[in-house]
Order: sequence, then structure tokens, then C-alpha cells
Amino acid sequence: MTVPLRRARRICLVAGAAYALLLFDWSGRAHPGEPRPLHALDVSAVLKAGAARVPLAPPLPVMRPSFRYPVVVATREQDPLEMRALVLRSGGRTVALVLADLMVITDDLRQALERSLADLRLDGLVFVATHTHSSVSGFDSHVAAQVLGLGPFRPDIAKVIVDRAAEAVREAERSMVRVQLRSAETRIRGWAWNRSTPGADVDDLLTAVALDSDAGMRVATVAVVAAHPTLFPSALPELSADYPGVAMRLLEEGGGVALLLQGAEGDAAAPLTGWIGMQADGAFVAAHVRGALHDARAAGNRLAFSEVEIELPGADVRKIGPFLLRRPLSNLLARMLPRTARVGALTLGDVLLLTVAGEPTALAAQRMLQQLPRHLLEERKVRVVALAQAYVSYIDAPERVRDGTGESRRAWYGPDLWGQVSRGLEVAVEAPRSNP
Repeated sequence: MTVPLRRARRICLVAGAAYALLLFDWSGRAHPGEPRPLHALDVSAVLKAGAARVPLAPPLPVMRPSFRYPVVVATREQDPLEMRALVLRSGGRTVALVLADLMVITDDLRQALERSLADLRLDGLVFVATHTHSSVSGFDSHVAAQVLGLGPFRPDIAKVIVDRAAEAVREAERSMVRVQLRSAETRIRGWAWNRSTPGADVDDLLTAVALDSDAGMRVATVAVVAAHPTLFPSALPELSADYPGVAMRLLEEGGGVALLLQGAEGDAAAPLTGWIGMQADGAFVAAHVRGALHDARAAGNRLAFSEVEIELPGADVRKIGPFLLRRPLSNLLARMLPRTARVGALTLGDVLLLTVAGEPTALAAQRMLQQLPRHLLEERKVRVVALAQAYVSYIDAPERVRDGTGESRRAWYGPDLWGQVSRGLEVAVEAPRSNP
């Protein structure tokens, strides 16, 4: 046997042995541990609130989040990216809700923001993304995130995001006044369609909370809808807040700061496309929020917040990519993806927002709510809020993940992810009662 043939044979044997090793499950997380409560508060006293919005003003040029090649580099903002904050205080306890015109929030960004605001001694901080796909990227230092669409890490972008978020919180904290809460809930039929399971249900519920001063001035509006903000053309070298930005700016024309949160948008697609569709969908949402709040009723002054850390199962991308690469890819991602995440429960009056660090589908969210103690949900408007505190990919019902249907084709974890998130939410909902 010639030297080149022996070398080729040796290379093939080594490659074959390496591939065989990669066929074993390396994750070591087949049975994640129990959720760990971090903190909880529950107060019903005089409620104060302040709100603010500041321009994100990212350093340009910057790469947009990209799941296509070639990547798109934006040189200007088509409409402004912004950072919004709502700070609430009751009974000496303070919670901040921060909403960024970003595709996702990372755990590093949340931790950096907490450090930046340490002097305010907040009792709770919820950092959420609008999920616009036409915002900046480059703010995640993890290799997996950079490869999967967020591009090369740029410390200057991460710093701008944290600095602007902190600025918004501080400005909101300085402007607090006594407020009264009113809430409303309605369905907006025909608003979105199920992109992965045609004909299946979507999260078409609209929940809205108005925070008004004693003088009747609007301080803030918080609303929850569900549909992917992917209307702005993906090939344009521009940045946009997509339809949530349009809706929030229209609502703010009536006073105060508007925060439009995403519900169970994992499989929900907005009805229109393109720049004109973005304007129309934003106006549609704003009109329905205004209409719902026209008939809103007093919601009480309860402020509650709890947060729980959950362990995540091992990476499992059996439904993504070629069959022969699924287990090896899962093993490689197991060393790159988050091992823990946070879920939480934020109560504003009679509205309970269940925050999760991913993109739940309508079915997954519905099942999560069914798992919760019914006696704790009575006479409350309960919504699952996506894209809070970090990102752990899509969350679908276990049977869909096993069958490779629904949004499992975009999920990084296996069927156990839903159970871990659901169990974490159960603990989060119970926590304020056990530790008021």
C-alpha cells in the first residue's frame, strides 16, 4: 500500500472514530433539576409609576440579525429604534420593566443592566425584546448565537444597549407619580395566522393596562399581542422597529409611554408584509389597544413579582439539519447553549404576565396555563410573555417536538424544555403567596 493510500486510510479511520463518538449523547442533562426560586414580592399599597423612552441610537454601520447569506449591513435607521422603561413602586418595593427594540435579550445583557442599576436597589427587573428582526445584531458574545444569526460580537453595541436601557430606567424612576390601573382584554380575530401548522389556533388575545396619574394623565400603556415582527424587508440595509414600533408611537400620541409585549408568538405570523404592511399592522394594533382601553375597568393596585431559575435539558436538534448530523450537532451545541434560564410572574393590578426566555407557540402557552393552580388565577387576566430575560429558542408542545411538527424545526432543545418552563412558572406563580 502506497504512502498516500495509508495516509488517506488513517484519516478516514480517525474521522470515522470521531463521528462514532459524536453519536453518543454528551449533554449529561437528561434529568434537569427542580426550579430554584430567586425572589418574590407581593404588595397592595399606594402605587407609583414612571415611564420613559430613549433612542437606542446604535453605532452604524451594523449587521442586522441574519438567517441568510450574504448578510445585510445597515447604514441607517428607517424608523427609530428605542428603549422604553416602566418603573413601579408600591409599599417600598420597586420593579422595572424594560422593553428594547431588539430581536432577543441575552442573559449577559440582563446581568450587565442589573449591575448598571445596582445603586437603585431594584427588587425586580424584567428585560424584554419586541422581537423585531430588523434591529441591530452583534451583541451576543456566545459562539452559538453568533453562528446562528447574530453575527460577530461587538462590545460597543452591547454597551450602547445596556447604557440606553439604564438611562431609560433612571429617567422613569425620576418621574414617578401616583397612578391608578385600568385593564381590558379582548380577542382580535383574524389578526395573525399560524405559520407552522396552517389552520391551527394562534394567540389572538389582546391584553392592555393603562396607568393614569391622579390628574388623569396617561403615564404608560402596557399591551400584549402576538405575531412575529418580520414585516420590514429583510434585504434592505436599514434598521426598523417593525410594526411594534409603529403601534407604540401611535399610542404615545395620546400621552405617556407605550410598551407592546409579545405573547405566544412562536407560531404566529402577522397578516401583511413589507413596509406598507408594517404601517398598517401597527395602526391596526394601536387602534385595538385604544378601543379595548376605552372600556377598561379599574384593576386594583397590586404589584407582585417573582422569578425562578430553571435548568435546561441537553441540546437536541434532531429535527434540524441532515439526519446524519443531528446528534453530532446536538453534542457540539450542548457546550455552547445556556444551561439555565429564568421564568417569572409580574402582576399589575389584575393582570398576570408570565415571562419566559423564549418563543412559545400558542399550544405550548395554552398548556402552560392549564398546568397552573386555578385558584391563583381566578378573576385575573393571565398572559404568557415571550422573549424575556434571555433566549432559549422556540418552545413547543412535547408531542410536536417528538414528531418534528410545529415549531420544533427551529428548536434547540428537546421535548423536556416545555416541562421545565411550565414547572418553573408554577413555582413562580406560587412564590409571592408563600413569600409576600
